[in-house]
Amino acid sequence: MNLPLGQGVFVLESDQTGLLALHKPDGIMSHPNESRGNPKALLTCAYDLEQERYHWQGGELFLLHRLDSPTSGVILACTDFALARAVKSAFKDNQIQKTYFALVFGSPPSKRATWQDRLEKDGANSRVARGAPNALTEMKLVKTIRINEGVVSLLELRPKTGKTHQLRVQCAARGLPIVGDATYGEFAWNRIFARLSGQKRLFLHAENVAVSLEWKGLRLEFTVSSQLPKEFETVL
Repeated sequence: MNLPLGQGVFVLESDQTGLLALHKPDGIMSHPNESRGNPKALLTCAYDLEQERYHWQGGELFLLHRLDSPTSGVILACTDFALARAVKSAFKDNQIQKTYFALVFGSPPSKRATWQDRLEKDGANSRVARGAPNALTEMKLVKTIRINEGVVSLLELRPKTGKTHQLRVQCAARGLPIVGDATYGEFAWNRIFARLSGQKRLFLHAENVAVSLEWKGLRLEFTVSSQLPKEFETVL
């Protein structure tokens, strides 16, 4: 299939079932916010908001989940409508394994932790609230790097739920704001970091997505990784 890919977007892997994994650069939208295409979207063609489907002459592609525009990494799509419904249902039931890497200011008090919070919508964003936890993330400290008078840490994050901006909010709530986060981050620190490193982006990357489900009587396994972008490698 000849996909009308957006700038910097490329196919990581495809499967005969119709599953497709794309690499989404930071600054590219998972989908346009209206029906007509957008050159800064994953695909540069029309998008059906109701069906969550890109379509163009001779083809269509169903979007299976989303990444925030400033987040880079693996994003899944599918050419088969029935399979798309099954995978989206698995995402909704938190049955898809996702691994992210985040560069944060500071260092967590322990190398491993399970973060549990109550997140509630606050307009287009989210916030931590009182009540029973509905957002769960497993955190592992990968490394800590000293930069001038401070430190930044690379965290491996495995969200077990899928709340709006979950990782960004949970990191910020623990005094570990993600570097470059223009919504929940430390704006002064972001400016200093950008000046010292020459890098300006949200340092959150969807590194791996693993699908495992029953499909037409068989076990469908689809695991895809996207290497850390060069901006991470420059700092690390």
